[in-house]
Amino acid sequence: MLVKFNLNPKFQPTWIAINTTKKTAKSERMADAIAHLVNDWQIQGFAAGKIKMISLYEITRFYTQNKHVVCEVGQQVYRIKSRIYELNEKLPPDTFIQISSSEIVSLASIDSLALTKTGSYQVNLTNGETTFTSRRYMQKLRKEFLK
Repeated sequence: MLVKFNLNPKFQPTWIAINTTKKTAKSERMADAIAHLVNDWQIQGFAAGKIKMISLYEITRFYTQNKHVVCEVGQQVYRIKSRIYELNEKLPPDTFIQISSSEIVSLASIDSLALTKTGSYQVNLTNGETTFTSRRYMQKLRKEFLK
């Protein structure tokens, strides 16, 4: 599938168009998935005493930090109220993958994988961050990402 950006300052607000020869079940599912990803699923993030509604597509990863679950959006980190296991049950499996008991990563934000000396994977993210998968989740990551 070809993805193309048409940039124009007149496009306010931003919108998405699907160009196809005819409307099919596959194009309907794609439109539903895009709408769900962009509009439906949001999570409350807390930072500096303020609450922000964060869309699913903006999130790079969820992880634990100082006994709290946080989500990373670009360089900003927001504390959230959900637990990792709750997020793993709610998040769409074709968009996010759990790589350890304390971290869930967006598949779109994975830049590359590197095998370490210990046999686990180093996960390089598109924002320049590096994280590691635990042995328990290596098989799942290999199955999902290295298809």
